[in-house]
Amino acid sequence: ASVHAAAVTVDVEAGAEAAGVDLVVDRPAAAPMLPDRAVESSGGTIRGTVSATDGSPLSDATVTATRPGGGPAGGTRTTTDASGRFTLRGVPPGSVNVQASKRGYVPLQAGQRGGGLPGQPVRIEIGKEVDDVSIVLPRSGAVSGLVLDEFGEPLHEARVNLLRVRRQPTGALVREQGALAGQTDDRGQFRFSDVRPGDYVVMASLPDESIDRSAVLR
Repeated sequence: ASVHAAAVTVDVEAGAEAAGVDLVVDRPAAAPMLPDRAVESSGGTIRGTVSATDGSPLSDATVTATRPGGGPAGGTRTTTDASGRFTLRGVPPGSVNVQASKRGYVPLQAGQRGGGLPGQPVRIEIGKEVDDVSIVLPRSGAVSGLVLDEFGEPLHEARVNLLRVRRQPTGALVREQGALAGQTDDRGQFRFSDVRPGDYVVMASLPDESIDRSAVLR
């Protein structure tokens, strides 16, 4: 069996940081996905495309079919080709949600118009095909920064929360669904990746502090 790994020797000195350590790891060759004829004959087929907001096709995006309640729909999963096209075969009959995801983009379901709104289920019938399912993924963002104490020193392991909000016409902030939590590193730095576009409140506290988040959004 092949071992896909890489290693380098690094000399770490006391009080110093070993930076610029680059490793190259070969990805294992992906085994070709062969359709299960028994499953395919007992379910339906979904075909469609995944693209970015500018209309360009997204290759190597992961596409899955799940039940509206969150359970898997027969374990159906595939990836898009160079033209952003995908085919899900052997999808069990009934209603399913089709979701696409790709690193650097916000995962969304077919027919989903906003982050807090559900997608439109796709109805599957045995032996039938559903064509032209289109999913458009917006680019995700990132939030990073530094947490300092009152003396200007970086805070290690400080709690950092990223709360998604929307502003009402009165100017008040209302919390929406979606929150991320993390902590600072030894340099007091934090970073959130794959953040959905929108407005957020960034909050920081000591590990033993308790924050009334509702007070911040008043």
